[in-house]
Amino acid sequence: MDYTPHYFVRVNGDTLHNNVANTACFVPGEPPAFPSTFFNYLKFCFERNIVRIGWPDTGDLLAPTPGEGALANCYSLATVLPYRRKYLETFRDIPVGSVILVPDKDCPGKLHICTVTKAYHYFYNVPADPYECAHRLGVTWDRDSVGQPIEYSAMTVEIDIHGGVWRRAFHQFRTGDRIINNVERARAQVGKG
Repeated sequence: MDYTPHYFVRVNGDTLHNNVANTACFVPGEPPAFPSTFFNYLKFCFERNIVRIGWPDTGDLLAPTPGEGALANCYSLATVLPYRRKYLETFRDIPVGSVILVPDKDCPGKLHICTVTKAYHYFYNVPADPYECAHRLGVTWDRDSVGQPIEYSAMTVEIDIHGGVWRRAFHQFRTGDRIINNVERARAQVGKG
């Protein structure tokens, strides 16, 4: 059997872009309303059939000029921590057909699964399409017969929710990782694998 790349992407996150007092970072209209800085973008991702990752001030990761398209100047691809830069560069290169596991921050131990249908693109249209969701991939979510996203259990795919992968913003599973087999088995049981 051919190897299908599998990833873990956390779609919730903090924003620096909604505080008018932070002039280097502020983006007018960026949700959520300040003083809140945390937002779970999962419902937004379901509605738009995307998966997103943060750090939009790095700009379009495919553009010839670093930082192109960025609306603020909090950081750049050169100034983010090296592991975050690696997250972004790997996210940018996720191929169509890959499988992504997305945890639901509001329901510990629950996750959703999707297949990448459109390669990386950088898009925002504040406030309807938040700046924090500028780095995105087009996906098809595993959905039930009435169109609702299927909820999988971290226990079923044997991901420990108390550490490791579950706590990261991004992770690429390696060939032979038992989690890949568990994911494919769980998807097959609901007719999505």
